[in-house]
Amino acid sequence: MKIRALLHPVCQHRCGQSQLPPELWLITFAALIYFDYCITFPDEVRLIWRRKFRYITALYILCRYAMLSNLLYLLYMAGFIPKRVCLIAFYH
Repeated sequence: MKIRALLHPVCQHRCGQSQLPPELWLITFAALIYFDYCITFPDEVRLIWRRKFRYITALYILCRYAMLSNLLYLLYMAGFIPKRVCLIAFYH
């Protein structure tokens, strides 16, 4: 599957005019998201996980990790994650 099919039409237009290929944009955005997760994880542990579980905690978890699962899905669909890695991760 082509990366362009996964991108919003506005992103397709802008990526088409860029000097960088769309695959590199996807990897760049993935790296930025993972970097954000890494630098904010200590605060997340302190502010979210060590407190009493409430509905706002559930909302936080859904919002934060839904984006991560979406990113993994896009990387898989783009061919950056082999199918065997997904099978190992989800069935073992």
